[in-house]
Amino acid sequence: MGGLQNIKNSSILPLIFKKITSLISDVQFHIIGDGRLGNVVRKKCGEFNLPVVFHGNRPPHDMPELINCMDLIILPSKNEGLPVVALESLACGVPMIGSDVGGIPEAIGIENVVPLDVDFIDNLSKLAVKRLTEPFEVRLDDKFKLEVVVEKEYRALMQIERCA
Repeated sequence: MGGLQNIKNSSILPLIFKKITSLISDVQFHIIGDGRLGNVVRKKCGEFNLPVVFHGNRPPHDMPELINCMDLIILPSKNEGLPVVALESLACGVPMIGSDVGGIPEAIGIENVVPLDVDFIDNLSKLAVKRLTEPFEVRLDDKFKLEVVVEKEYRALMQIERCA
């Protein structure tokens, strides 16, 4: 979900999907979003004859319904801040795995990330299969829950007001 661009490492999705299909059968992939690498990703998925559905860009109000249809979300980014899609997926109870960069480990847990190194595709694919085939508790950390965030924001604003 998101932009198919270099910083999101979108061009390796077909390789990840190919590896996953070599490890388990009866799997279908969905790519939501588009971007500069969209044609590259579509072409590679076609060459590998992968079961991929391309949804293109979708409005934000469609995201909860789309997320809730997923069994797993993969975020292979080269760089991220705090990915909102990670918080959205966990809030929907959908597991996510990804690269060990930026705020991804903080959002989805260190047990759900792999280093972005030469073994990344193999390791992420194996983790995907593990999350798809073994029971796993999906949990949004309390620090990201709306009530907690609002309370922290409120306290920060009150402190600023006292200093003004």
